[in-house]
Amino acid sequence: KGKSNQLVGIGQTLTLTVSESTEGEYACQAISGDHQPSTVRTAKLVMKRKPRLKMNPPKPGVRGSDIIISCRVKSAHPGTQLVWAKKDQPIAEDNYKYKVVESQDKMNMEISSDLIIMRADTGDFTSYGCFASNELGSDYQMIDLVEEQDYYLTIALIVNIFGGFLMLLIVGIVCVRRRKYNVQFMEQEKL
Repeated sequence: KGKSNQLVGIGQTLTLTVSESTEGEYACQAISGDHQPSTVRTAKLVMKRKPRLKMNPPKPGVRGSDIIISCRVKSAHPGTQLVWAKKDQPIAEDNYKYKVVESQDKMNMEISSDLIIMRADTGDFTSYGCFASNELGSDYQMIDLVEEQDYYLTIALIVNIFGGFLMLLIVGIVCVRRRKYNVQFMEQEKL
């Protein structure tokens, strides 16, 4: 069994009780008269269980861009169903705003699913859920999609406000100096 090549039985058949401790890869070796393995075949024993989800929080999204939210389903046996939801409401498969891309790793019994939100707008920054089920149970996880703060816009706003204040200050100084100059000029004219 496994990479350690632990001997688990001798004979034409091997009978196991399926459990977490017996899960794994097995190799069957046929030995000929000279005691050298002549044929090796492998099999993988997988215990059926309810699906288990893993979602990593996505990076903050930018309005107007496409955003990807990922969900990975472990123990995705044949017949496992996966559904995406927005605010606990299933997202229709024919919705033009969303695209779902799935890939299966049958050897490890996993499904990777990406929900692509096309041209995200303000209403898209909310909670999303991934739901997986099979005949043994289900799992559901949610994440919140947050909007990335546009720091360049904030910096530009601060620079513009500061620049406007500076311009007002310069205009004020010029006006005061000009007025002072005009008063001095008028006094000289009187003399």
